[in-house]
Amino acid sequence: MSPCIILDCLLPNSIIVPLTCHKEITLSKLKVEIWQEAKKYPLYRVLGQPEEYVLVGVTQDAEQEEFWDETKRLCDLRLFSPILKVVEPRGSKEEKVLNYEISLAIGRSVHDLDDAKQLQLQEFRRNIIEVVSEAVKVRQLCGLESLACYQHPPELEPTPHLPRSIEKHLDEGYLTVTVWRGTSESTSVRITWDTYPDGIIAEALTRLAPAPDMLGSLTTSQQSSRHALKICGTNEYLLAGRPITQYKTVRVWLSRGKTPQLSMVSRGELYASLTKFDFVLPTYVRTPGNMPNTAPASPLSLWHPSMDGRLKVHILWASYVNVKEAHKIYVRSGIFHGDEQLCTVRETQHVPGSSPNWEEWLQFELPIQEIPRGARLCLSICSKRKQTDKKKKKEKLAMSKGKEPGIPLEMGRTLDWFMGFEVRQA
Repeated sequence: MSPCIILDCLLPNSIIVPLTCHKEITLSKLKVEIWQEAKKYPLYRVLGQPEEYVLVGVTQDAEQEEFWDETKRLCDLRLFSPILKVVEPRGSKEEKVLNYEISLAIGRSVHDLDDAKQLQLQEFRRNIIEVVSEAVKVRQLCGLESLACYQHPPELEPTPHLPRSIEKHLDEGYLTVTVWRGTSESTSVRITWDTYPDGIIAEALTRLAPAPDMLGSLTTSQQSSRHALKICGTNEYLLAGRPITQYKTVRVWLSRGKTPQLSMVSRGELYASLTKFDFVLPTYVRTPGNMPNTAPASPLSLWHPSMDGRLKVHILWASYVNVKEAHKIYVRSGIFHGDEQLCTVRETQHVPGSSPNWEEWLQFELPIQEIPRGARLCLSICSKRKQTDKKKKKEKLAMSKGKEPGIPLEMGRTLDWFMGFEVRQA
């Protein structure tokens, strides 16, 4: 089998470019080759830079997919046909890349979640967006130091107390660490086991020659606040205000009888290397109509005095009930937890099916505070028809055996308990 494939590329300038390429070529290199080949065709001048476009194809699942991960190989796309379309993406490119990564992580397309009509799912997505937005605001208010701790979380032991296996490697509670500044200048510092990173920096600065960029008017504490410690050979920073021996990597070195190797870096350079980002609401939140327009209900504890009563449901009316005018209909309602019936099923009055209007309260012998979390309110509309004498006898026989003579027309389960349906005190 040939390792190459003939690929038809549909460009935004309405030109189809046939390209012979290797099956294992990455999408980033493929876009470069497409642009090189497009120079031989008309209307090349109307094209933008390759980074401004994204490749789109139809997969073997018969779905159109945008390929944002340009590190993928061509053979990994599982194309239905060797045809790719080069399009200019609409909307936020960063959001589309993130949606693509989320889709790979959860095993389903994010657009499936956007099209879902389940109220619980949409409520969860809206609530989780609010949590993430609040977390981003808190990090931004705390400044660069908090952002550095978030992007470089310190790996700490639960307690600062050292186990005996590590204490035996100390010299009467002292240990020696090597602090490097750059790649050629270092000094050894003898400290106690409970010394903090700032103390190590201050001691190292007194031993090392002053740096050319340091101002002579600064005190040692001011100079130490401009530096941070980093584990040599790793991307781990000692940013937490904890004893040096509480860091996991330092304990590993001590347990092996080795001297911890630390590097002193400028906090300004560290903060400059941090990834800056602004939280942007997803499109499905910003687009009107995608999220349910439900006003957030004020929370009320079940142990509030107003909740000290029995559950009560108000049955109003029904519409589009397909029954004959001679039939009478009524509503049966009950509270269930799985298959278990929690209380007696209640019924409304029997009304004509032509204009079912009850305006009736159903009282359940179930305290509100005892309703389990997973309980459901189940409703069914039943029909009552006129019976002949012969059928009445059969109906009485059915009732004597515990059977219901009513014919259920429609059944349904309302929202979960704690999911927002209103409860009122009896």
